[in-house]
Amino acid sequence: MPQDFARHPRADEWVELDCNGRVVVLFGLLYKDEKEGEFLPFGQAADPIAACRELIRRAKSHYAPRQPTFIALTHQSLHLDLSLAEACPELRLIMGGHDHDVAKKHFQTRCLIVKAKSNARSIRLSWVVRIPVHEFDSVTERIKAAMASPESGAKHDPRMGFAVSQYIRYALWTGITGELDPDRAHPMYPLFERYLHNRGVSEGPGVGIQQIGDEYVLVFSVPFDAEISDFVQVFAEDPEVRKAIDAKIAQYPSGSRVIVASPCHLVISDRFVRSGSTNFGNLAADVVRATGAADLGVVNGGSFRLGRDIQRGETITSRTLCEIFFHPNDIRVYRVRGSLVRSMLLQSIDLKRSSEEGNGDFLQISGVVVVALPAQDALIDIGGEPLDPNRLYRVATTCYVATKAKAYESIFDEKERMEGGSGSIRDSVEQALAAGQIPDEIARWRF
Repeated sequence: MPQDFARHPRADEWVELDCNGRVVVLFGLLYKDEKEGEFLPFGQAADPIAACRELIRRAKSHYAPRQPTFIALTHQSLHLDLSLAEACPELRLIMGGHDHDVAKKHFQTRCLIVKAKSNARSIRLSWVVRIPVHEFDSVTERIKAAMASPESGAKHDPRMGFAVSQYIRYALWTGITGELDPDRAHPMYPLFERYLHNRGVSEGPGVGIQQIGDEYVLVFSVPFDAEISDFVQVFAEDPEVRKAIDAKIAQYPSGSRVIVASPCHLVISDRFVRSGSTNFGNLAADVVRATGAADLGVVNGGSFRLGRDIQRGETITSRTLCEIFFHPNDIRVYRVRGSLVRSMLLQSIDLKRSSEEGNGDFLQISGVVVVALPAQDALIDIGGEPLDPNRLYRVATTCYVATKAKAYESIFDEKERMEGGSGSIRDSVEQALAAGQIPDEIARWRF
C-alpha cells in the first residue's frame, strides 16, 4: 500500500521534468489487480483511473498557477488506455506497455496513446514540445509550401513534417554520431537518411496538438524497429553493454547446450500464436496431449515468450527453450465434460476477436479441429468425431491454463484432476525436438 513506500527514496508519486521553466509531470499506472482484495508481494494495484485523477488533482494544486503537461506511463491493454484518456482529459501522452506486437499511435480526445512492441524489439521515441503559436504557424506554413508538389501526395500533414524536420532528424543524428547537426558529407549520412525515411516519414509519427494560451503543446511519437538490418548498421553496439551481456551468459554455461537445428521455420511470433494455429503451437499442444495421454491438448499462446520466429536450420539451445518457456509450467490432466470443452474453445475464439493482436490466453490445440462460425457458434471435431457435450474428455494442459488463466477459471476443477502428465512443458518440448518430431503445419483453428 502507499504508506509502505512513503519513506522509500524511489517511491515519488510523480517525476517532475523542468523544460525551460515549463513543468512536465510524469507518473506510472498499473492495471488494477485482478484478484480483488488480495495483495501482491509489493502491494495492491488500485484502479488506475481513480489514481490518475487523484495524482492530477494534487499536481495541479502543487504547481498552481502554472499548468503542467501530464504524461502517464502505463502497463495495461490498449482499451484500458483509451478509457484512461477519456476519463482524464488533462493527459497529453500515454506511453503504454503490456500489449504485444502493438506499435502504433492512437489518438483519443487530446491525448496521444502510443505503444511499442514487446520484448525490447522496438524503440519508440516521443517528444513533448511547447512552442509559441506564431512560431509554429510560421514553420508549418513553410513546410506546407515545400510539400506543395504532386509527389508529396494528399496525405502529408505539416505537423508531421514539422516533427520530422525539427526534432526526429536531429535526435536520431545525435544518437548515431554524437554530433548536433546532420552532415551530408558524413559516411553515416546515407544510412541515416534511408533509415529515417523507412522507419519515420513513411510510417508517419503520431502527432497530438493543443493550444494553451499563446502556446501549442505538441506531442510527437514514432516507432523504430530494432530488428531490421538497417537498425543494426545505424546504431553501433555498445561495447560495455555487450561485455555485461557476455558476462551474464557465461554464468550459465549449460544454456549453450545444443538440442537440435530447427527442422523448419517455427512460427512463434506473438501476433500469430495469440490468434491462430501455428506449427510451433501445434507442436507444443501435441506434446502436452501426448505427455498426458489425453483426448485434447491445449496450451495458451502467451506462454511462448520468445517474441520472434525461429528460422529453418537455426540452432535451438537450452537457452532458446528457456526464452520460449520463461515460466515454470507443469503439465496436468483433467476430466472435462464436453459442454465445458465447447465453452473453453468458444472463449478462445472470443479472445482472438477481442483484440487486433489476439490474446495471450488464446489456445493452441491438439486432438481437435475448430471451424469458427459467426456469433457464438463453431463446428468442433475431437478425434474425428463431433464433440459430444455429455462425454467426459481427458484434457491435458498446463498449470497456468488450469489454475491461473482467468478466461478458463470455470473449466478445470481440481477435483477432476487425473493421474498422468509430468514435468514441465519446456522439458517435454525439448525431448520431442531432440527425438526429431516435426511440427504439423495443418491449421486446427479455421476462421
